[in-house]
Amino acid sequence: MAKSNLRKSIYSPEHQVLKFFLIELRKKLSHSQREFAVRLSVGHSYIAKIETGERRLDVIEFFDLMSALDLCPVEQFTELSKKIGNLEQ
Repeated sequence: MAKSNLRKSIYSPEHQVLKFFLIELRKKLSHSQREFAVRLSVGHSYIAKIETGERRLDVIEFFDLMSALDLCPVEQFTELSKKIGNLEQ
């Protein structure tokens, strides 16, 4: 069986970029974790676990997070992709 190139670690450089990207967006919009959680109808620990890297996100969750911040998920995904792409340079 061939080895997968998919990164599953929450400690990968790409995951660290995602984590800081989300924190930066939330803070730029002046939301606390609790305020953000209310907008998503989740407990604040959900947001805390994402921002500390304890929890991974799938693409649907990413889109939900961006929508809860009233941001275009596609535009933000594009920005995140650029940041991750800069890791390889």
